[in-house]
Amino acid sequence: MNLHAVTVALTLAAGTAAHAAAIQAPCDDPSYALDFKVRYPGEIDKIWLEEQKQREAWNARAAAISQQMVTSGAATARAQSTFRLNLARRPDIAALDGQIAKAAADFSERNVALQGVALISPLDPMRPNRAWCVSASSALDALRAKLAIEIQQWQLVDQALLANAASQGVHFAE
Repeated sequence: MNLHAVTVALTLAAGTAAHAAAIQAPCDDPSYALDFKVRYPGEIDKIWLEEQKQREAWNARAAAISQQMVTSGAATARAQSTFRLNLARRPDIAALDGQIAKAAADFSERNVALQGVALISPLDPMRPNRAWCVSASSALDALRAKLAIEIQQWQLVDQALLANAASQGVHFAE
């Protein structure tokens, strides 16, 4: 590599680094990081609450579809129950169970790792809560990913239930 190429490469790298430094992450702000540390448990609670609400809504919808199948005579209660059980075993839906478990484990590991952040915080004395904030943000992202996968799974189940109902002549107004 010639000297000119090295100079150009270094100039580009310096420009990229300067640009990256100009774009600050929220955790780089000491007041944001401290505030986030205080509200982190509440953020987890919000996601768990959203997950619970989603689960209840999707389960109620699945139960209503199944009930309508039974009420209309398109399926017996036992047949509908068997269909739902087999649906949970369908490869694409079962594969999402694995992804959900992985995302849950990822959140758990990241959340537990927050206890060790105090060991690396002294490396950044000007922003003592930055490392914690970055790690906690990462944990919340993992928890949000888990919820997104669950919603994807619930949507697949819902589509399959509706398709089964339609194949039996039972239709629903959306």
